[in-house]
Amino acid sequence: MVFDIWETREDFDAFAAVLVPILADLGIGGEPFVMPVINLVQ
Repeated sequence: MVFDIWETREDFDAFAAVLVPILADLGIGGEPFVMPVINLVQ
């Protein structure tokens, strides 16, 4: 699994709009699985 943390959902959605079609062209299907961050320690 690969995890990536985005500042906002809107930023992620903009990236996914580009990435998902590219992955589909490569035969990699499915939608990203999104989970909220429960606790962030910096």
